[in-house]
Amino acid sequence: MASSELLLWRAFDPDLPHAKAPDFDPLAGEGASLFPGRWHSPAPGKRLVYAAEHPALALCELLAHDPGLGRVALVGFRVRVENIYVPLVDPALLRPEGLPRAQTLGDRWFREGQSPVLKVPSALLPLAWNYVIKPAEAQIEVLERRTLAVDERLRRQG
Repeated sequence: MASSELLLWRAFDPDLPHAKAPDFDPLAGEGASLFPGRWHSPAPGKRLVYAAEHPALALCELLAHDPGLGRVALVGFRVRVENIYVPLVDPALLRPEGLPRAQTLGDRWFREGQSPVLKVPSALLPLAWNYVIKPAEAQIEVLERRTLAVDERLRRQG
C-alpha cells in the first residue's frame, strides 16, 4: 500500500500555563485524555492531535473556542501514514446537536484502529478539512513553528 503525506497545521494558545512548560509538545495529543473534542470523548491514555489543512483554518478553529485569544502559536508539520480514514459524514454531525454522534464516530475510529489519521470536514467551514491524528501511529516531522499576534479585527469584543 502506498503511503500518504500530508502538510498540516496545529494552532494553540502559547500563553496557557501548560503550553509554557519546557517539555510541552503540541503534537503529543495529551489533551484528548482530559478534554472532549468534536471527534472524540476523553479517556485515560487517549492521545489525539487535531490539525487543519491550512494555518488560517487552524486559527479559525482555535478562535471559535477562545475568542479573546491574543497570540497564536502555529506548528506546521508533515505526517506520513499508510492510510487515512475518510468517513461519510452526515452534515448534521457538524452542528452543535450532532456532537454526541460525531464523538461516537471518532471514538469508534480510535478504538477499531482503522488508520492513524481521520479526515473530517470542519464544522466551521465544511468545504475545508480537519484531521485527527494518533501521534503514536504516524510519522510526524515538524517543519515550522511560529507565534503570531492575532489581528484585533478577528477577536470578539465583549
